[in-house]
Order: sequence, then structure tokens, then C-alpha cells
Amino acid sequence: MANGTDRGAGLADVIAVGALIGILTVMFTFMLGVTRVWFSMSRDGLPPKWFAKTHPTRHVPQAVGVRGRRGSRGADR
Repeated sequence: MANGTDRGAGLADVIAVGALIGILTVMFTFMLGVTRVWFSMSRDGLPPKWFAKTHPTRHVPQAVGVRGRRGSRGADR
């Protein structure tokens, strides 16, 4: 750091890690939120009714969650 070229290098790393965490948070929130929106739309009758199918014991959307997981795996490749 004698010539001043490394000034702010640590700050740049902190900003990069913060940006990465922020992007991942938004991506995961969107993946969870879009399944709920799609489920609500299917209950209103916009997409096919089989998207509104819920799990018999847990009462959570079943078809939308499966398609969401498949889509996230496909985006990974």
C-alpha cells in the first residue's frame, strides 16, 4: 500500500459480496413468489385448473411447486 494502488480493495470485496447476496435474495424471493401468484391465478380459472391442485395433508400448491423446482434445475444447466 506504499504507492496507494490497493486503497479500497477490501471495500470492493465487501461491496461485491453484498451485491451477490442481494441478487441471490431477490432471485429466491421471486421463485417463491411466482409460484404463489400462479397458484392464485389457477384458482381464479386463468391457467388450467390442475395447477390449483393442493397436497391432501399439507394443503399447499402441488403442481406449481413441482414445475418451479424443475424450472430452477433447468436454469442451473
